[in-house]
Parts: sequence; C-alpha cells; structure tokens
Amino acid sequence: MSSFSLVLVEEGVEVEIPGDLMSVVSLFDEEVPWFQHSGHEYQLTPGRTELGVRWDLSIKLINSQHRDWERPTVGRVELEAQNYGEVVVRIPPRDREDPSNYSECDPGGNFLGSFIFQTLNMLQKRELITLPGLLPTS
Repeated sequence: MSSFSLVLVEEGVEVEIPGDLMSVVSLFDEEVPWFQHSGHEYQLTPGRTELGVRWDLSIKLINSQHRDWERPTVGRVELEAQNYGEVVVRIPPRDREDPSNYSECDPGGNFLGSFIFQTLNMLQKRELITLPGLLPTS
C-alpha cells in the first residue's frame, strides 16, 4: 500500500459533492459492485439510517471465487445530506484503539485503501470532485 493510501486509511476521507442523498446512495449502489482488488469485490450494507438525512454503510469484502464465504467488514462509508443541496461523503479513519472492529483479512488496510481510491476516482469520473489525476487502485 502506498504511504498516501495509508494516510487516508488512518486519517479518513471527507468530501462534499453536489446532489441529494438518494441520488448519491443510488450512485454508490450502482458503482461499488464494480470495485475490485486482489481477487475480491466490495458490497455496501446499510447500518444506521435516518431517511433523507444520513446513511451509515458497512464496506464488506466479497471473495470473487467463493462468493458464499463470510463477508468481513473492512470499513464504513457515511453519507450525510447538507441543507444546501450537497452530500458529505465520509470514510472514517480506522479505529486505532480497537483494531478488532475490522477484519483480520485487511490488517494493513490494503482493501480499505483501494476502496477509498476507487471511490475518489469514481467521484472524479462523474465530475463531482476534481483530482489532479486518477489514483492507483492496485
């Protein structure tokens, strides 16, 4: 994992993008199934939700060859509507005090780091944020 992705895993990511909450939820629902890293895919599962205000999603890892295996959690995504037609997309930092909250399959944060980079790339491709270029995802 690059030192930059390690920083993002340890510090978290937060960006504001234009749109309403439901369109951003739909965007993630449409795009995340295409995210891949090291023979795994990603799935978002809902946690705490306040309809129209906030969605808290768990980032699950799916083994591409054994789709029926356990789907460990490698992180979270928080989507929060703002009053002025924007949504905050937040991937919180890993919990340093209790690393057991995240899967043993991703102790170094490689899968979460790749998910973060793929999320930022997806937002750039949709022209919702501006980056100097695409981030490496492998």
